[in-house]
Amino acid sequence: MSVQIGFNLVDDPWLPVRYRDGRSDVVGLYRLYTDAPDIAELAIAFPLEYVATLRMLVTILQSACDGPTGTHDKVRWLEGHGELLPTVEAYLERWHERFELFHPERPFMQAPVGDDTRPTTVAALRIDWASGNNATLFDHHVDANPPALGPGEAVRAMLTTLLYQPGGGVSKPFNRTDSPATKTLQAVVDGRDLWETLVVNSPTLDDPAARPVWERAEHDAARVSRDGTTPEGWLDRASWRSRAIRLLADDDGLVRQVRLHQHLRLSDAPPFDPFAPMRREQDAAPAPVRASAGKALWRDAEALIVGLRATEEHPTVVSQALDAFDMLDEPWLPGLRIVGLVVNQAKVTDIREARMPITSRLLEDDLWVGTVAAIVGVAEDGARALRGAINTASVELGLADGWKRAGRWETGYWAQLAAPFSSRLDVLCRSDDPASLDAEVVAPWRSTVVAAARDGFDRFAADGAAGRAPRAVGRGRAALERRLRGIRPGKEG
Repeated sequence: MSVQIGFNLVDDPWLPVRYRDGRSDVVGLYRLYTDAPDIAELAIAFPLEYVATLRMLVTILQSACDGPTGTHDKVRWLEGHGELLPTVEAYLERWHERFELFHPERPFMQAPVGDDTRPTTVAALRIDWASGNNATLFDHHVDANPPALGPGEAVRAMLTTLLYQPGGGVSKPFNRTDSPATKTLQAVVDGRDLWETLVVNSPTLDDPAARPVWERAEHDAARVSRDGTTPEGWLDRASWRSRAIRLLADDDGLVRQVRLHQHLRLSDAPPFDPFAPMRREQDAAPAPVRASAGKALWRDAEALIVGLRATEEHPTVVSQALDAFDMLDEPWLPGLRIVGLVVNQAKVTDIREARMPITSRLLEDDLWVGTVAAIVGVAEDGARALRGAINTASVELGLADGWKRAGRWETGYWAQLAAPFSSRLDVLCRSDDPASLDAEVVAPWRSTVVAAARDGFDRFAADGAAGRAPRAVGRGRAALERRLRGIRPGKEG
């Protein structure tokens, strides 16, 4: 059986990486798993692509090693790269042909798409391009003249589409539905090197009998249902094909067109995605925490942290990772990376990413979680004080829509608080003394919030009509100070 255009993910380079010594390279699967302890991270800047690619690399590792089966097994993996590597190499050799990207019959992660499906430009796979319904988020590519993608770029874009493409629009065998992570946040843990990152983001294998799609003898066309399909286990879900995609390579090996239509619709029933934080409210079914329009992810930190707690019906990757790290001889503070889409009427309007430290205590101790809620609440109080002050000044100036007008300066206020919030969270994660939380975390944070609110009002006061009306500015500033004095808890430093 011949392959017309050869590009095998095992051997050919498609994964950009940064080594711990600072070198950058692009590697295939064989080198990636071989060099994983020496690689610092995947060098993928686009957050959705990073998560989709990492999940696939985790899936391959778990499929090769049939695990981990629990926390002790995960710790063994963390400390046993040399022990596991021959197993991974044997797996890549066994399934080598299934990792051919342009195989005529079983191309990697692609499903049969008939010639009756009209080809579209490769921009259909790039959610970050200004294509179709997408907003111009990161660049200004258009459907009429999209650039070609190399094979490595094309497979990463395909994985991103399978995980993140919004629903809506006419398709077949039924209209397009959301890909699995389109409306759920994804939370992954950053290890000190790529091997740690791969291992700790490997969920405990719930059903070793379930296999990824490339190991199956037949395609999954019989499982397609407009009512939704339930995954057979984690490895089935992790290799979920929400779209039937066929990459169309030109003679030069570049991908300029694809065929694509709806494929598997993921059932809304459990088991839930172990990477997704879930909101659990009394008398309501669990629901994924979503990114909010116009709101930075860190402002939902309390919901995110509580949503990552493990329950019997929802064991989370983050909780399992922290359990494994706690068993290591050398304690350290891992990082949490949270990624999500903001979608409005099947259109991607924003892409969100946040990074913060995380510990078992922060995840499980209600006092620590309550402190997170308190500092976010202080920031919300500061925002209300700023809005109220700008509205007071606007009324004095005779300007309409003072509350709406305040949004321009509030945006800068929130941006100014993002880095200090991460810093306070770092202090909180490192603290062991409940009695010190107010002095070490809340009080310094209140000072930061007060300074940011004053800065926001100063920028308003220096702008346009406000800059020529000292009386209106004075009344607004007085209103600001009254409101800031009422912020609780903590005292201004």
